[in-house]
Amino acid sequence: MLKHTFTLVELMITVAIIVILAGILIPVTSSAIKKAEQAKARAEMVTLVNAIKQYEATYGVLPIEPSGNYETFIKMLQGTAYPPTGEVKQNSRGIKFLDIVNNNSGEFKDPWEKDYIIHCNDEGEIPSGDIPHGVHVDGTSPVLHFSVIVWSKGPDGDSDATATKKVNRDNVYSFPTEFDKQNSYFEVTH
Repeated sequence: MLKHTFTLVELMITVAIIVILAGILIPVTSSAIKKAEQAKARAEMVTLVNAIKQYEATYGVLPIEPSGNYETFIKMLQGTAYPPTGEVKQNSRGIKFLDIVNNNSGEFKDPWEKDYIIHCNDEGEIPSGDIPHGVHVDGTSPVLHFSVIVWSKGPDGDSDATATKKVNRDNVYSFPTEFDKQNSYFEVTH
């Protein structure tokens, strides 16, 4: 009885096939991970917008924007902090509008471990100055017609979406956008 052993050529062909398959799978896997992180960011932004809207439904006003104190804003939505604002206390009843699993009090980070950017306006219009540079609203409109917008700067941590900065395709927005690949900028669509 003859024993069949692998020849050097057969082993090299097997290794080459494995290397080719790995070369195909690595980009596909990294693309899937990127899409999963963006989907997670979108879902978390919906959760954050809904928490803010629930706050508005409960108290009759939108919460005061973070104004540089994102942690206090998140704690207020979590019902763990009641920062005084003028004569009114925010979330004076301590209601949990934002219940986050596996996060500390005052912590709500995007998948890239950065704070979300939040803008609220009781009049239902966010001025263009609060919108990331390069995001165009109907080509001419100076406002977004939402009372709350949230976005993530994505993995690069840069919010600009100018024609020269193609890297900012990674920004994730809570409001409708359409990336124009030809002009390399985001355009809001309604």
